[in-house]
Amino acid sequence: MERRMEYNTKKDWMRKTNDPILDRQGKSVHLHQSLNPWRPSREKENGKEEKERVLLRSIKGLLNGASRERKDALMKVFLEYRVHESPFLNEVVSIIFDMAVEVPDYCSLYAALCSAQVGSKLKSGASMGSRFKSEILKKVQEIFNTKTISGKVEDTLRRARMGHINFIGHLYLERLISLRFMHYRVIDLLKSINEVSTDEDLIDCAVRLLEKIGKKMEEEEEKYDG
Repeated sequence: MERRMEYNTKKDWMRKTNDPILDRQGKSVHLHQSLNPWRPSREKENGKEEKERVLLRSIKGLLNGASRERKDALMKVFLEYRVHESPFLNEVVSIIFDMAVEVPDYCSLYAALCSAQVGSKLKSGASMGSRFKSEILKKVQEIFNTKTISGKVEDTLRRARMGHINFIGHLYLERLISLRFMHYRVIDLLKSINEVSTDEDLIDCAVRLLEKIGKKMEEEEEKYDG
């Protein structure tokens, strides 16, 4: 007579059901284990967020420790991060621009870093180099398109805009921004002189920008005219 299996407790049931699964002939069957098992979407999101935190923390730490004496080493390490392939490229570019505001003395170094990133990929024929440059140009457009500043954080935003435009001047000197674009933007900044309510900050930005890049702009214009 077949004996019926009984489970007195939940623990007994768990212990029994952990036994290997049997096929109809009584042979044990091992279940296939996927190399890429399903994971809850929340777990995937957490993993993505952690990768982003690690990358951005590393990039900011690298820029914080920058010095002109270590320029070559800085560039080498930065290029090894391959940020042009990262889904967090936009955030990386924002960090570079923010660091240029925090440490204006190193603007030329940060601009050279951007130039090296774009140049390294263009030399190898990789299209990813243009992706990094595209993010740089998008950030530049965003900064120039933000003209009105008001509110409680007015002074902080003014400082950031001045710092960002100063950095944009360095990016132009590194040939990451075209003469035509800079010419248009300088004129656009100076237009506020003719407006009823003159924005002295924008004029100041234009003057500082011309002090930095005016000579190079003139040289480029003469080259094209010649």
